[in-house]
Amino acid sequence: MRIVSQMRKATRMKRKISVISNADNISLDQYKQLMKSKRVCTDLLKYKKHFHSIIPHKSLARCAVCGEPTYKRCSMCKMPLHNMDTKGVGKGKNCALQWHSDSYLGLCFEDRKLFCQIAKDWKPWSAKKLRENIRRIKGYSIISNMKR
Repeated sequence: MRIVSQMRKATRMKRKISVISNADNISLDQYKQLMKSKRVCTDLLKYKKHFHSIIPHKSLARCAVCGEPTYKRCSMCKMPLHNMDTKGVGKGKNCALQWHSDSYLGLCFEDRKLFCQIAKDWKPWSAKKLRENIRRIKGYSIISNMKR
């Protein structure tokens, strides 16, 4: 145990990554688990509840989608999210919509924990990566609907 306690957290995380997986794509099991959570809104009525639950918070936290600092938080998810801020780093960002959409599963800053990545290793997605992820998620939704 002493060996582990003296290692830097980044080193421990890198060891976990090599043990678990090197993939940076969401798996079918992870998709099913995230779909059961309160995160993904399958219709606009559910999203409306989340949208109205986004409130200002007194402490600064990193946005769950982009990783930039924000003072807003979804009180239903307990996640810090930008929501069309008018000034600052989050100006014009609609991270709340992206967080509650299934197309962005596995791409967000908070999803890096699924792949055992540390914060400094996470990079924002590109347009190509988003298109690939949307295609993968649609495939997963077809598979999970067929098994019902």
